[in-house]
Amino acid sequence: MALRSEMRRSIYQSARVLLLALLVAAVWPVGAGHADGQRIFIVTDIVVDETAETAVAARAMAEMAGRRAALTRLLKRLTRSTDWSSLPELEPNDILGLLKGHSVRDEKTSAVRYLGRLDFAFRPAAIRQLLDNYDLAFAETESTPVLIVPIFRGRQGDILWAEDNPWYDVFLKAEESDGLVPLMLPYRELADMQSLSLQTALKADSADLAPLTERYATERAAYVIATVRPATDEQGQTLELKVIERNETGEESIATEDLGAVQDNMLVERLTTAAVRARIAIEDFWKQRNEVRLDIESRVTVVVPVTDYQAWLQLGKSLDNVAGLRRWSVVQLGQKEAVIDLWTNGGIEQLRLALNHEQLQLAPGPVDWYLLPRDKAALPNRQQPATADTNQPQQTDTVPATGNKS
Repeated sequence: MALRSEMRRSIYQSARVLLLALLVAAVWPVGAGHADGQRIFIVTDIVVDETAETAVAARAMAEMAGRRAALTRLLKRLTRSTDWSSLPELEPNDILGLLKGHSVRDEKTSAVRYLGRLDFAFRPAAIRQLLDNYDLAFAETESTPVLIVPIFRGRQGDILWAEDNPWYDVFLKAEESDGLVPLMLPYRELADMQSLSLQTALKADSADLAPLTERYATERAAYVIATVRPATDEQGQTLELKVIERNETGEESIATEDLGAVQDNMLVERLTTAAVRARIAIEDFWKQRNEVRLDIESRVTVVVPVTDYQAWLQLGKSLDNVAGLRRWSVVQLGQKEAVIDLWTNGGIEQLRLALNHEQLQLAPGPVDWYLLPRDKAALPNRQQPATADTNQPQQTDTVPATGNKS
């Protein structure tokens, strides 16, 4: 009886593995796993307004203008500001070849006029190839939010947490950006003042930002300092901007810019311009550290706990949205876990950040990396004990790229 029971258990386990393998094969055919991070390549809410001899002609003109405006916004989203003057000017038919499609949010027409708000989706591989053809460096991984600490230094003194800080108010009222780096403001609560005093903030030591980043559960923070000082000719005053960012590894990046003369009655307007420049600087820091290399592909082997069919489906959808992940494949399937190869044009840190956006995390195991849901803290038990001598996961493989998904 014991032998029969053991045989039934063995048959059941074998059938379970076979069934799950068939389901995985149906969802993830071997060699067919591709990821595009397509959300990054969608540009929304492009406003168009065109007039022509007929409504049909006005709509055609509006769509053409919308495609060009959307492409410009997308290319600026992916590239550093120093390269914006070198962005390609394409013919209308060439822009059409980069598009997946477009949709209409809202539209109004008359006999000769078309007004609308349009969304455009671009082909990721085509955009990457376009930028590579023009030798333009780019990034496509979204950042976690950056906590900004706005310090205003003017004739009346230095201000950080006070309610009359005009620099804070400018960021508070700023429109949300659709770039790669979202910004967040502290709440100006007592706990913020205890975490970072004005006197400490004026030292501009990025290490002092650690208590605030812990409080707001973010990995990156930045001082954004606007200084109004007398002009060198002692006539009028000038506005200076300084951005000091501390990234997720503790490294510091600094940018400074002289924004020229500013009059008291134009202060808010000039601070608004400075806020845009600060955002661009923070985006540039991020893009420089997360550039995509189309000529190099890195392979990261991960272990994924096997649960059920729905979990596999969700994982496949999540991987399809991971920016910078070019393809993936199931290389081994066991009773409790699967082994997957992830191929990326960036490094392991870029991949980790991109996975975080899809609520996935890379967790170091005894031998390999584990790919887990972000809310799952503990590593599952391995089926077999680790045999490696090291406590760190194995290094990723880096090889010349063989091509990209079209």
